[in-house]
Amino acid sequence: MKLFEYEGAALFENYKIAVPKRQLIERSGEAIKLSGPLVIKAQVLSGDRKKAGGIAFAQTPAQAKKVVAQMFKKIIAGTAVSKVLVAEKISSVAEYYVSLSFDSARRCPVLAVSAKGGSGISDAHLAPIDMLVGLQPFFVRQALSEAQFPSADINPITGIIMNLWKLF
Repeated sequence: MKLFEYEGAALFENYKIAVPKRQLIERSGEAIKLSGPLVIKAQVLSGDRKKAGGIAFAQTPAQAKKVVAQMFKKIIAGTAVSKVLVAEKISSVAEYYVSLSFDSARRCPVLAVSAKGGSGISDAHLAPIDMLVGLQPFFVRQALSEAQFPSADINPITGIIMNLWKLF
C-alpha cells in the first residue's frame, strides 16, 4: 500500500501516534495557517524527496507561501507536484527509526528498529513477530534494548510501537 505523507499522518492521529500540526495545500497562493518555523514537503510517492528539492524549510508563513509556489513548479521522480504539506518544524533531541512490515520470505510481520534514525536505514535491528502470539510489549522492549535504544526511551517508544501495531 502506498500512501502520501499527509494520508499517513491522518492514520497515525487516528491511532494516537503524535504528529506535528500540518496543513495540506492543494493550490499555489493558498493561505498558510501555521506559524513558523515550518517544513514544506512535496506530496509525491517517492523516497529521497529532500535530495530532489521536495523538502524545504521556512521561518515564517510568508516565506512558506513562496516556497510552496516553487514546489508546485517541480517534477519529482517523474511526478508533477500537485499537493504540498506544510507542517510545524519540530526540534528533536534524538531521531529513531521504527517500522512494521510484512516479510514474505519469513512469512510474518517484522519489527525493524534503529537507535540511529534518519533516512537510508540499512542496519536496523529486525525482529520477526510470531503471529500466534502477536506483538507483545515485552517483545518490543527486548528488541529496543537489543538495538541499543537509551533505557529511558524504551517504555515510551514501546507505547508508540504498540499503537503502530494496532494500525498495522
